[in-house]
Amino acid sequence: MGDRNFGKGTIIIPANNQIESTKVIRQWIEDWSKALGITFYEIKSGYGKNGITTGNPAIRTISNPKIFTIAGEGTSSYEVGELWHYLNKIMGAQLSIIDASDFLASNLNRYSSLELVNGSYRAFQTEEIDKLKKWILNGGNVISWRGGTKFLKNNQIIKLKPRIRKDNDVHLLRQYQGSAKARGAQVLGGAIFKGVMDLSHPLAYGYSDNEIPLFRKGTAFYNETKNRYATPIKYAKDPLYSGYVPRGIEKLAEESAAVTVHEYGEGTLVAFSDNLLFRGYWWGTHRLFANALMFADIINRDSKEKPVSGP
Repeated sequence: MGDRNFGKGTIIIPANNQIESTKVIRQWIEDWSKALGITFYEIKSGYGKNGITTGNPAIRTISNPKIFTIAGEGTSSYEVGELWHYLNKIMGAQLSIIDASDFLASNLNRYSSLELVNGSYRAFQTEEIDKLKKWILNGGNVISWRGGTKFLKNNQIIKLKPRIRKDNDVHLLRQYQGSAKARGAQVLGGAIFKGVMDLSHPLAYGYSDNEIPLFRKGTAFYNETKNRYATPIKYAKDPLYSGYVPRGIEKLAEESAAVTVHEYGEGTLVAFSDNLLFRGYWWGTHRLFANALMFADIINRDSKEKPVSGP
């Protein structure tokens, strides 16, 4: 439009058909531009030079998500805190925190997005899981990582196939006095892995480089999805950027799934292998999380992995 090309992920703010007046909206935009260092461009017409218009079906309406997470027994309090810090302090968004013991009594209809942090979710029994499934079926979106992703897989809400470590060196007979060191050597406590993104996918909107450093913790890796479009980010062929990894883990990680997208009824689930918000300073992946939060509803249904069995 004009002399400028607006690519995938561009946000269009209409001046008309808004609750507030055009004058108020313009003032908001001026304030945002100054506070965030973002340049806004005014367009005089809805017609682009290439024939694309602002009324094109490819331009989708996005909604402000109503977000909640689960805390308490079987969840990581550290990661709940990281999530709250990111949403409240960086994004300026509200987060409701529901204790696992109060889940059955909670009204989930007020929420549109659930963030599942790392954890075992051992407080969730059949009733809680059935309630969660029903909420997702009716259009609830989920972002999960690490143990949250494993919880969804174990309860057949998403379909993922774990990669099995094939080397047997860790099982060789060792001296008793070295057992603690041997166990410690098998821990992946924190390393930087290289991810490779599909830049055309909504989760990658705003990125210009298809390589992204991911903070990696834990040794659970998954094969890419059967639907190849549903794995928009994989670990690279040679994935280790920096840090220590146990023997055999680097090979296990090669070209495994870093992010997968799933369908369950009307709900969309974005499953991350890594914690994108680690300690509030891993800024390179903050945008991935924001994209998952804001763009889950616009991800094409044909590019989502189907569940284990139809709900």
